[in-house]
Amino acid sequence: MPPPAVVAAGKDTTTVLVPASVLLLVLLALAVTRRLQLNAFRSVQLAPVLDDISTRSRAVIDGLYHSPYSGPPLPPPVAPERVVQIRWPGPPRTLRQIDLPDLIEQARRADAIIRLQVMPGELLREYAVVFEIWDPTGTPEPEGLLRCLDVGIERNLTQDPLLGFRLLNDIALRAASAAINDPATAVQALDCIEGLLLTLVRRDLAIGVITDDANATRVLLDDPDWETYLAAGVDEIACLPTHPMVSRRVRSLLDQLIAAAPADRRPSIQARIWDLDRSARTTGGD
Repeated sequence: MPPPAVVAAGKDTTTVLVPASVLLLVLLALAVTRRLQLNAFRSVQLAPVLDDISTRSRAVIDGLYHSPYSGPPLPPPVAPERVVQIRWPGPPRTLRQIDLPDLIEQARRADAIIRLQVMPGELLREYAVVFEIWDPTGTPEPEGLLRCLDVGIERNLTQDPLLGFRLLNDIALRAASAAINDPATAVQALDCIEGLLLTLVRRDLAIGVITDDANATRVLLDDPDWETYLAAGVDEIACLPTHPMVSRRVRSLLDQLIAAAPADRRPSIQARIWDLDRSARTTGGD
């Protein structure tokens, strides 16, 4: 019987490229993991969120209100006898922004004034009046007017500075609630609100009468006034029983505003200071 064959096992060889590639992939995975950790940590910190909301809101304010405050606005134009109404034909949607140049052109073609009944951030309700066309000499096309409106299911900051106040108030109210009890975060939100209100109190907010190149009035907007912005900034947080730190910050905010405000904008601020002081005396007396 012949002896069994002997099989010699050879040694496998690898190049240095394989372990180097593995090492490189491990380092890349560690870097990606670290980046995800940092992003997650940043997402739970409210300071960057507050700063982002404040910065974007300030950009919207600067884009809408260019001029310094020069006095109370003129009375709005009075509607004529002949008014054509355009209603919203679809399901409820949020108005996100307006194509204003196109709307001015539509008004010019109809030789009319177009009044927009809603502003960015507001809800377009089904079959509600969206446009009024005043004294048109041409035939307004509803489809063309409705195309000037960018709608969606939620608000954005493009032309909606009130959204910034809504977001900041939501953060402040949640932080000041009994469930969370984080007055320091509420104060941070109020810092941002104060910055926005200090910008607005010195600006001309009357931008609702829009003219064309020939200086003819073409579009009317129901733009927010100072009282609307002030209420959006402080009323909700001021009327709730909250931590003394938050109450003191609201009072400081109002003091800063009244010092910077033109004379005819001070009464609305002063009324809130009186309400806040009266509430503090009542609470202290209980």
